[in-house]
Amino acid sequence: KAYVGTKNGDKLTFTPITQVPAGTGLLLAYEGGKTEDVPVIASASAIAENCLVGVNVETTINSNDYILNKINDGVGFYKAGSFTTLGAHKAYIPAAVGNGVKGFYIDLEDDATGISDLKDSKDLNDSKVIYNVAGQRLSKTQKGINIVNGKKILK
Repeated sequence: KAYVGTKNGDKLTFTPITQVPAGTGLLLAYEGGKTEDVPVIASASAIAENCLVGVNVETTINSNDYILNKINDGVGFYKAGSFTTLGAHKAYIPAAVGNGVKGFYIDLEDDATGISDLKDSKDLNDSKVIYNVAGQRLSKTQKGINIVNGKKILK
């Protein structure tokens, strides 16, 4: 399914759409075994309230912009930090939409279309986020260079 995101107070609400204006940033949710066609309509008007910005080519974004990522068991949009190169055909949420929050958690279970309450940044810093130099997320540090909460650590 394809969703656009709109800001409602301190929440980001995702609404499913069935026709996509060209150049629209989307959140795509895959349901195993099912595929759906979502027509892209070049002449359709842009969805003005959509907070997702789509890019057609590799793009440099601000470190405070939000990108889709997984932290611990939570999939959501989190600050890009050092990952400021966004690949082609991706979407991000500009920093101004979040007003400095650490991240937006996504819950699309049972057709829910909202992002629950925004977490305080101190809550997210309590858990370590670990990557290797290839950018792969790790559950624990490994021998060699690890990136822990954005800092390089040699083990």
